Amino acid sequence: MAPTDATRSFAGTRWMLAVALAALAWACGGSTAGGIPEDAFPVVANADLAVGSQRLLVGLVSSDGNWLPAPDLAVEFDLYAPEAVEPSFTVDGVFLWTVPEVRGLYRADLIFESSGRWQIAAHSPGGPPTTVIPFDVAEDERAPTMGDRAPVVRTPTAGEVADLSEITTDPEPDPRFYELSLDAALASGQPTVVVFATPGFCESATCGPILDNVKQVAPNFPLVNFVHVEIYENIDATTREELRVVEAVDVWRLPSEPWVFVVDATGTIAARFEGAVDPAELRAALEELP
Repeated sequence: MAPTDATRSFAGTRWMLAVALAALAWACGGSTAGGIPEDAFPVVANADLAVGSQRLLVGLVSSDGNWLPAPDLAVEFDLYAPEAVEPSFTVDGVFLWTVPEVRGLYRADLIFESSGRWQIAAHSPGGPPTTVIPFDVAEDERAPTMGDRAPVVRTPTAGEVADLSEITTDPEPDPRFYELSLDAALASGQPTVVVFATPGFCESATCGPILDNVKQVAPNFPLVNFVHVEIYENIDATTREELRVVEAVDVWRLPSEPWVFVVDATGTIAARFEGAVDPAELRAALEELP
């Protein structure tokens, strides 16, 4: 649905099981060896890929629709540009847990040189590839990206409510993440980490873990602002259909959740992480800030 539809409900991006099963329709045969189950195939988890430098997220899915958590399995991905019949390039996948000990993805940093319908196959090093699966690369990102000015928007703070449970579904909220409104944080002259996540309503179940990872890093950066933006404004709703997306999600043009952005002291986006980020990645991004 369009990001301006304030009544929409996020679908947990492409890593939802329904999307994995839809991709399965393309997986008509093929087998692998050397560690990857012969019925597995890759599913691109990003909802916002575009031409240029990107952080690709890929899950491995079995033919029965189950995600394969495989932290010890070395995986490479062959990427096919639009119309290409041979791989355009190959990248290594780095595993990260999205739901600890339950579900994980492989990430890879790469550059897409053209938009259109790309394809991807997975294989163990030196092994045969899986079935090739298509995914789309747009001309431009929808969400803000590196080098963009961070959109300024007001968000709720702890000082406006009697209890943090009124503005966050995090069962163990860190008060530091609700001290400042996002607009105040961006105007403070200090770097800011903003987390868009809804632990209580996240269909992909990754919002809580990604927020926990950010909370783990925060104590090491006392001069950085940390702001959690809950995806929905009426978190006391009794049905998912009643949920209303907060203004900040629309202003930031987010096509999915969760997201983490690192903004430098000037208000410029220095890093963005769609869907998942491990503490080491976030820590590295913060340490690279001027």
